Amino acid sequence: MPAGPYPSCPHPNYGVAIGEIAVHFRAMLSVVSIATTIGLSLRTPGRRTQRTGSSHVGTT
Repeated sequence: MPAGPYPSCPHPNYGVAIGEIAVHFRAMLSVVSIATTIGLSLRTPGRRTQRTGSSHVGTT
């Protein structure tokens, strides 16, 4: 399935096509964000301490 609307004949249901693309984009973004969070937590185990340290510096 082509990602965008056909250039030869414009879509009568443009909103539907845009909605479909948006839904796919959202699903992809959520999957990517989950994967990145998991990768970060796995890669840097000292992420929580870093976060608390930065917040501590902000308070001082």
